[in-house]
Amino acid sequence: MNIYRIEPISDKFGMLELSSKAITEAYGDLGYEDLREAEANLADSWPDCGAALYDYHSTDVRELHALPDIYTWNGCFLVLSERAKCNLEDLLALFGEFLPFTLDGQSYHLLSLHNVVTPLSDQSEELLENGIAVGIKSLAFNLPDIGAPAVFKTDFDYFNHVYCTDHFRKRVMASNLEVGITFVSELAYRRP
Repeated sequence: MNIYRIEPISDKFGMLELSSKAITEAYGDLGYEDLREAEANLADSWPDCGAALYDYHSTDVRELHALPDIYTWNGCFLVLSERAKCNLEDLLALFGEFLPFTLDGQSYHLLSLHNVVTPLSDQSEELLENGIAVGIKSLAFNLPDIGAPAVFKTDFDYFNHVYCTDHFRKRVMASNLEVGITFVSELAYRRP
């Protein structure tokens, strides 16, 4: 079974930023980490918040206006436009919950993944420099051929990515959506 690490196409779409004020008011200063690690319901405490896409490669603070239907936020959240949610909800609803927000006045949803998969310990290793984790040297999962989750996260990489199976990748690629993600088959990576 092929497994992919999902990466945002940030050169085209920029960096998604949700209202830090709304999230800090709802979850405190450590809110972003708590949200990434969440395996339970967040909908009861999810704030009304807006978001924007920014070009972080430039010293100019300029807003980007191309909006993807599928993207990522804060590492392990999928971002779905209303159209993408309608198209993929039957596949994704089992693995998390949809949290609403607005982007450029349009309805979007974060998919907060509750599905955490533990990698194979004998085939997974952190990349360390001077004793500090700077990425993943190797990563492998043993998922069943039938009944594997379409998308998941892992604490092995500190919830830094969404991972998916071929089932999800094929469904996205066959859709008529503006895809703002890439599917990387090499699961190992070095943090920039």
